[in-house]
Amino acid sequence: MKICLDAGHYSRYNQSPANKTYFESEAMWKLHLLQKKHLEAYGIEVILTRSNFETDREVFSRGAAAKGCDLFISSHSNATSTGINETIDYPVVYVALNGMGNAIGEKLAACVESIMGTKQKGRIATREGNKNSDYYGVIRGAVSVGVVPVLIEHSFHTQTAATNWLLNDANLDRLAKAEAETIANHYGIVLPDEYPDVSPWCKDAWQWAVKNGVCDGTRPKDPATREEVITMLFRLLG
Repeated sequence: MKICLDAGHYSRYNQSPANKTYFESEAMWKLHLLQKKHLEAYGIEVILTRSNFETDREVFSRGAAAKGCDLFISSHSNATSTGINETIDYPVVYVALNGMGNAIGEKLAACVESIMGTKQKGRIATREGNKNSDYYGVIRGAVSVGVVPVLIEHSFHTQTAATNWLLNDANLDRLAKAEAETIANHYGIVLPDEYPDVSPWCKDAWQWAVKNGVCDGTRPKDPATREEVITMLFRLLG
């Protein structure tokens, strides 16, 4: 599996009115690097849309950079238009108008709600732009190359408790780890140390074998049937 990660904005951008030390760009840069670390622990290939924190890049091209990936994730924190607002803190995951990302989006929204302990429930949403197209350029870019896009708003940096929570590096690591686990579970991926004790080839090919139904050193051309997968799993587990 291959995932493209995008940190919302660049340099010191979107300062919080609730805590002046918080900048959305800084927190999300840290978060997406932690997401990378935890996703790679599952053996997932990860690429980034930008090579360094100070680099700006046009939004559509960031989404389109996910070409060849299975999933595109853009990380953000949200804001109200009225300055500090202590009543709004829900996480929201924006998905494509065509429904791409709905299933994983719902799981990630629930994950962020649970880890951050927000007062309001996480949810998924769409946002329409001109001519019935997706409003967010990163989502449009990912859709244009056939990749499932999600844009995660990690609560609101206009709410004091959420802002202070996101300023804590340990919290960001917990959040990234939980999001990686949510993604891995959704796609049926397990950590390497959770693999059964089998031959080296089988251990290396575990993810492939689950999808293709054999673990004997050969790779059939056609997708496995459900029965073939069950047979393979019994063989692996002894």
